[in-house]
Amino acid sequence: MRPQSLLNVLVSPAVAASCSSTPLLCTAPFSPSYEKQLAKNSATFHMNFNKRDTGRKANGALASVSIDWTANDVDSLGRKPFVEGLDSFDSWAPDIKISDHIHVNDGNKAAILYYFQGHQTGEFNGVPPSGNAIEILNGEFMLFDEDVLLNRLITVNENDILQLQVTGKQKVGKFQDIKLISTPPTEKEYQEKIKNVASQFNKNFNLRKTKSNAALTTTDVQVLTDQGTKHGRDALLALFDRYETSFPDLLAHDEYILAEGHLTAIEFIWLGTFSSPFKASNGSTVQPDGKSYRTRGMRWMRHNDEGLVDAVWQVATNDDLITNVQN
Repeated sequence: MRPQSLLNVLVSPAVAASCSSTPLLCTAPFSPSYEKQLAKNSATFHMNFNKRDTGRKANGALASVSIDWTANDVDSLGRKPFVEGLDSFDSWAPDIKISDHIHVNDGNKAAILYYFQGHQTGEFNGVPPSGNAIEILNGEFMLFDEDVLLNRLITVNENDILQLQVTGKQKVGKFQDIKLISTPPTEKEYQEKIKNVASQFNKNFNLRKTKSNAALTTTDVQVLTDQGTKHGRDALLALFDRYETSFPDLLAHDEYILAEGHLTAIEFIWLGTFSSPFKASNGSTVQPDGKSYRTRGMRWMRHNDEGLVDAVWQVATNDDLITNVQN
């Protein structure tokens, strides 16, 4: 059962109709018991992952039999490939650990920003075991059915950074001590306000009014991406200017916008034509081929009391923009 049909099961017809007309920004009033169970289930997946075999099998029981999983633009369907995908990490990084940094739960959806930390002790993408430390940022959006089982999962791992780390081109020093960011509860009116703020960033980008995004942030906004942590509005604008030469027609289509407390989370699709030279993550320059490419990105934002953004975390695989040809 798809999330849209769930609205007719879990909420009133009037709310379902309203949410159907504004699906990105709507927050349907699910029951408190449902939302409590969703928060518990969404937080359990990564704790189970860290328990290895027994925990990952337990994750299978928390997913619907027909779970639809898109991991780095590769699709799979069903519990078996879901659990097998989780187990596949053992072949190359058996000590890998997940540490969650941000949870955003909203209605029947959840968005989690997290880190992988471990060591490459098995072959990975043709790279022989190196023992190199790995630490990369990742994101997941989860959609749950009426039984609070996971039935849609979208995962983005920064695999280009992972490739640099296993080959030794990017060194990882001491692992960060990752803590879960807390966010105090806020009124629904405030959450709708910050959803609208969050939705404006990609709208401005698509209208080529990127500079207008600066006014949506504090002057010292913190920006964390695959290029490290930077501060200030110029760093924020660089998120949107990064590909304007290589992909002058690039568009960002928001699929989901969630809000909880002072946090928002957005999952979006990039689509554009590779028209000019592109700088890959390894520093090489790739020549354009004129083809259309499509990939996903995720963005978490923290908002102050006025709704302005004071921190941004973006997860995307830079090189997927020149890898995933649009069919």
